[in-house]
Amino acid sequence: MLEVVARTYLMDVLQHDGIKIALPVSDGEMDMLASIESRATPGIWIPLRVIAAHADALPGRFEKVLAPGLLVAIVLDRVNPNTSRTYRTFALTPAELTVVRMVALIARKGAPRAACAVDEGRTIHHVLQNALEPFSISPGQWRRKFMTLLKDHSLSRA
Repeated sequence: MLEVVARTYLMDVLQHDGIKIALPVSDGEMDMLASIESRATPGIWIPLRVIAAHADALPGRFEKVLAPGLLVAIVLDRVNPNTSRTYRTFALTPAELTVVRMVALIARKGAPRAACAVDEGRTIHHVLQNALEPFSISPGQWRRKFMTLLKDHSLSRA
């Protein structure tokens, strides 16, 4: 259920930011296609993979992400008993995903040896959260992320 809610939430945010959405008719790794109107890069669609997780289950869910050639959107459900649901979103290119995975791997391998690590799972969770922080994206920032991706795409074709 969280997957559907996260996908719907992300579609609403993207459309509000002026990004076109298309849903593929397959059950592959791609969850949606996204595009913005740009004279420099007309007709280019960016494939997205949406990963939904509760904040406390992120490390286990993150390790299973397979997204070669896809922009990965991670939607964290941060349920607070005193307030309503809030979602935190991160957007990572394949290269950025690799870097965050390497940080998580190093943390997981080093956690048993860390003298100050009281709870290995909690330590890995915090390391992963810190590694993801630079890729946090808020509503209103998606268009800029897509423009950067499209600019990089046009440079790689030249």
